[in-house]
Amino acid sequence: MFFPFYLLCVGVSAGIFGAFVRRVLALQGFVPDFEGGLAVVAGAAAVYAAAQLCYMALLQLLKPSRGGGPYLAESLSLGAALIFVPYLANVAVPWPWSILYRIEPFIYLTAFGGIHAFFKMVSFFAALQSAPGRRLIAPVWAALAAFCLVAACPAYDQWNESLDRAREIPLTEPVPHRVGSAYALARTLPEGAILRFDLRGQAGRNLVLRWAKPPESEDGPETLYVTIQINNSNQKPMVITVNPADEEWTEMRLPGVQIPEGSTDCEILWSGKKEPEWVRLSGLRPVAVSSREMLVSGPFFHAVRTHEMKAPNIVLIAIDGLGAERCSVFDYARNTTPAMKELAERAVVFSYAFASAPEASAALMSLLTGVNPLLHGFLGAHQGPLPDAIQTIPQCLMAKQYATAAFTEAEAPGGHDLTYGNGFERGFDLFDPVFPLVAPPDAANDPLPGALVPAGARVTLNKALEWITAHREEAFFVFIRLRELAGQQLLPRHGSTFLRTPRSPNPGDVYDTMLRDMDRQIGHFLDRLKALPEYEQTCIVITAPYGLDFTINPRGPGLPALTESALRVPIILALPQGVARTQVGLCSIEDLAPTLLHLAGTAFMHESAGSNLLETYGPKEPVSMAGDPLVLSIRAPWRRLTWQSGRSPFSWETRERDAIIEFVETSTRPGARPTRDLMARDAETAARLVERLREYLRRCISLHTTAP
Repeated sequence: MFFPFYLLCVGVSAGIFGAFVRRVLALQGFVPDFEGGLAVVAGAAAVYAAAQLCYMALLQLLKPSRGGGPYLAESLSLGAALIFVPYLANVAVPWPWSILYRIEPFIYLTAFGGIHAFFKMVSFFAALQSAPGRRLIAPVWAALAAFCLVAACPAYDQWNESLDRAREIPLTEPVPHRVGSAYALARTLPEGAILRFDLRGQAGRNLVLRWAKPPESEDGPETLYVTIQINNSNQKPMVITVNPADEEWTEMRLPGVQIPEGSTDCEILWSGKKEPEWVRLSGLRPVAVSSREMLVSGPFFHAVRTHEMKAPNIVLIAIDGLGAERCSVFDYARNTTPAMKELAERAVVFSYAFASAPEASAALMSLLTGVNPLLHGFLGAHQGPLPDAIQTIPQCLMAKQYATAAFTEAEAPGGHDLTYGNGFERGFDLFDPVFPLVAPPDAANDPLPGALVPAGARVTLNKALEWITAHREEAFFVFIRLRELAGQQLLPRHGSTFLRTPRSPNPGDVYDTMLRDMDRQIGHFLDRLKALPEYEQTCIVITAPYGLDFTINPRGPGLPALTESALRVPIILALPQGVARTQVGLCSIEDLAPTLLHLAGTAFMHESAGSNLLETYGPKEPVSMAGDPLVLSIRAPWRRLTWQSGRSPFSWETRERDAIIEFVETSTRPGARPTRDLMARDAETAARLVERLREYLRRCISLHTTAP
């Protein structure tokens, strides 16, 4: 009679206790759905019942007894669970102090524990006073307790699975997000949600994530507690504290030594408050009840730099308007570029390198892809997008676990060019298009302040150096584009180095003065870069998309044209080994891409028009282009032929008849006009060059369009 009544009391009190546990966990974010709630009730009830049955087994083992005294006392102890009923029924208790509302569950639990323990002692005393019985009943209670514990295991697994389902977000493709000045591909990650990704083959590589508050968010957390769980390893969950800055991306890095071999996948979640120790030890993670979200970019896996690594870091600097003829590196009369000249003393210098087009977007896309504008799609009014089949340098280097970043100064007042979304961003972890502007020096005394003026290349160079310093332990590639020199806006900070008539300086003097200031800023950047130990493993490249031609318009350069001064650009390639030599053969800016990838131990998947500048390469006749109808210019040794094709750049449409515009001898003197017209005396060479241009045009157009 006592046996079934006691089991009934155990079942009822276990159910009440399980419901209490479910409600407490639900308020803490541990019960995401109905199935999870049922699992919590079942699991907590089973554990509770097992504890009661274990006590009875122990009681019968220590003091076997007969009679109903112990059963009655035990039933009363189980009846203490009725104290949870008001809490489960949402009965409002008028607590005298506000703090008691916060700890209300613990008040009920304490009251239950006190009553329960009291009647447990009563049952033990009743067993001592009862008539002796047999110990054979003890194994029966123990078996029932074991059964309850076994039944709790699947309930726990089901509960944990429900938590994982509620927290995990599908790993969809990230989308571009701009935070502050920089773009990054990122996902929105709610508080408590799990981001899971593959770790196979990433042992020893740094894991990098970037965090940012959504721009429209008003209640973003000041501190993130990011939990990282590496599965299939013996490591405990790691917690990294991140303090996200306002309006910028904040990096979080897990060193590669903490990613062991054999790791399969990784789970990451964040919370705005530090989780209790019992949560961390149990491995359980609550489902957040807040509506807060963060942007997370990544994961990125970066190769950790070692002395044995042959692939160098790469810093690529492109300066708009930097013509080779105005650089003292190439024997210009004025000392305009002493810092670049110092770098050239340990570099490979290419004296006759030419741009693929006298405009920034066309030439710089050729620089990044190794193909000409007719193939990558940037020329004149046609601004991409870059075809999917064509890769960029950072895309190839990202596959080699390089950290990559771009600072392009694209958003200048004179027009936007290297913007995010048309292909220039491909392969870059971080893409910053901001052109830095400041108020003019006299703005404080001006009641009607005018337009903002360029802040100088130092701002962009400083941002790039900060990024390099943050990634100094990793293989990195950074692309820096400087735009101020092409603007020809003389400011007091430029000084008056070459101004012969400061009140009314001529454009050439203004340019040389601005170039000297640009060189000074680059020199300061290089000096700070030299202070890093990683400098000895870094390849530095200085080049330009086009130069400025002062021979066309003495009052100042207008739109760049297909002339020697506009198309001849510097290439200074400083290798980690400090190799110093001068190459006088003709080459193109397109040759830089395969050269840099060769240094990094990789190559394009697409066919590149460029060739490796560090290997023996045959005679080359670089082709440049501009306009619609398309004008092509080919540079042969000491000659330049410019030909009007009469065709549209990206179609087979013919606008007008083709014709040779000029065929002239080039000069070695800086800024000199072509010396002689060669049409009359060398018609055979002119015909050969025109035929080469025709074939070049036919081949390029046929690659992206169908002939009529």
